Formats: sequence, structure tokens, C-alpha cells
Amino acid sequence: YFSRAPIPLVRDDPKRAAVPGLHFIHLGLYIYTRETLSRLTALPTGTLEEAEKLEQLRALENGIRIRVWETAHQSVRIDSPDDLPGALEQLRGGTTGLGITQA
Repeated sequence: YFSRAPIPLVRDDPKRAAVPGLHFIHLGLYIYTRETLSRLTALPTGTLEEAEKLEQLRALENGIRIRVWETAHQSVRIDSPDDLPGALEQLRGGTTGLGITQA
């Protein structure tokens, strides 16, 4: 399951919203076959996708498997088009350790 909220919730200690080794940050890179992408885009929005606003939940709600791996790489958070300029600035400035170069 993917969520925008920490899972599991550390109910009795809100300061521990993200616990290393217990909670992971989602860094998404989605690669679909043409057939799977066609199927996925034809499916209606599910309850979980509607609640979380995470399109990969549509796949999970419909039995489409998603593979996940752990990585030591850092990421820059982009949740909306408005986040992109700041993320690009972070990447260009090297503050994330991800440094990108312009073509």
C-alpha cells in the first residue's frame, strides 16, 4: 500500500511521524507495458486513489502488481506542478546530492 501518511501510524508519539527503518519515502518511477498502461488508464478511479490522490493505488486496487526496491538515493519531492520549479532549483544547486545538469 502507498500513502501520503506514515504507515504504520505512531499514535502515541506524533513527533515520530517518520521513523527510519519503519517508514520509507516513496520515490516513484513507473514503467508500464503498452497493454498495462492502456488497461490502467481505462479503469475508473478507485476509492483509495480518490482518497490519497495517488494514481498507483488504481493499479493496486485492480490487481496490477507494482514492484518496489529500497534505495540509498535521496529524492526531491514533487507532488504537484507547482513543486517542479523548486525541485529543479534544488537539483541544480546540489543541495540534495542528486545534482543534474542542463542539456
